[in-house]
Amino acid sequence: MVSRRCPAPGLRLLMANRTLLAITGATATAMFFNSALEAVYLIYMTRNLGLSAGLIGIIFGAGSVGFLVGALLPGRLSARIDWALC
Repeated sequence: MVSRRCPAPGLRLLMANRTLLAITGATATAMFFNSALEAVYLIYMTRNLGLSAGLIGIIFGAGSVGFLVGALLPGRLSARIDWALC
């Protein structure tokens, strides 16, 4: 059973595997800058474009639906046209 209080075994595994370390570093960097971009984007939409909070919520909701469709579509599309995903 994995203890939630002690991250040392997971960190040791991460540090021992250079591929996992690179993936973790790249993901953390991308998430950091994406969060900063979203914060600036919200300020831009409210101050410069004058959008309301409700409209901004609709925009982000539509984007989330688009991400979901984009995540589900490749598997079905490849099955339909008989492509194998590697």
